[in-house]
Amino acid sequence: MSTIDYLGIGNPLLDITAHTTDEVLKEFELEKGTAILADPKHMPLYPRVQASPDVVYCPGGSSMNTARALQWMLSISHPNSTAFVGCIGKDESGKILRKAVTDSGVKPLFLETDERPTGRCAALIVDKERTLVTSLAAAELYKVDHLRTNPDVQQALASAKVFYSEGFFTTVSPEALIDLGKRALAEGKHFMFNISAPFLPNFFWNDMSKIIEYVDFLFCNETEAATVAKKMQWADPENLDVTVQNMCSLPRAEGCKVGRTVVITHGAKETVVCGAATDGKVRHFSPIKCSADQVKDTNGAGDCFVAGFISQFLQGADLDTCIAAGHYCAWKVIQEVGCKLTGKPEFDPASVAKK
Repeated sequence: MSTIDYLGIGNPLLDITAHTTDEVLKEFELEKGTAILADPKHMPLYPRVQASPDVVYCPGGSSMNTARALQWMLSISHPNSTAFVGCIGKDESGKILRKAVTDSGVKPLFLETDERPTGRCAALIVDKERTLVTSLAAAELYKVDHLRTNPDVQQALASAKVFYSEGFFTTVSPEALIDLGKRALAEGKHFMFNISAPFLPNFFWNDMSKIIEYVDFLFCNETEAATVAKKMQWADPENLDVTVQNMCSLPRAEGCKVGRTVVITHGAKETVVCGAATDGKVRHFSPIKCSADQVKDTNGAGDCFVAGFISQFLQGADLDTCIAAGHYCAWKVIQEVGCKLTGKPEFDPASVAKK
């Protein structure tokens, strides 16, 4: 039996991906490239997307994407070493998700409910950029008692070296994430967190900031970083070098002895890192170059960056190697439609040039 080295928590969703138009985005009052939670006005969107000739179904949800991509990166060296926690419905979509997650090598540790259907996410592609509209449904019924008492979850928590959560889960169970943070602190493990979307710090910062106190690796993109900077009223919020340092200095929970590292991705431009892993210096890393005709869909690029990063972190690699693996995994996924990775990973840690 394989040992669980990683436990992710988040909103398990069925991704429904299809190409659409700017007119459809405008019709449903959607801003291209954003991620939002669905309102009642967005419900007619789902059958519209499902009727698209190029529709693709795939297990989704930010944290689930990371778990599946991480297991793909570890498929040769550490098979079946990841687990995922979340809530699904007792329906056909839930069965499809469970099988797909299991087939990917991730251990599904789902809480099931018959109160709501399994959550879904419409991933709308326009000009190779994705806009996400999520109906959490069953996912938002997750109960912290499942994390605290389920025997299989307890076993995974005991062996895992890294706990990870998407920011979206802040709206579901901040209590569960505080539990994970406290356990990581008490047991000397690592708690990693992704801000995930600009609306989260804008509207849920009170809960998110308390969770971040326990986080030793914080991930976000340039838009999310600027949103935090504006929320905190920091000077020059668009300056990533300044913002990454300020984010490192966000309060830490009492008893935290390890400093925080903040990683800000910026699409094809650069990745900016500062904190404990850089001795407080701001460092810049260049992603893998990708031609326009290679890019099919940016959906899941950030999730897969984190997956690549953690795949090497779990094996004791240095920061340069972790970042390079993150760039590799993101580069692979943007050449696919939907968050999926095919073939075998070919990342070679020995090829990473150290700065």
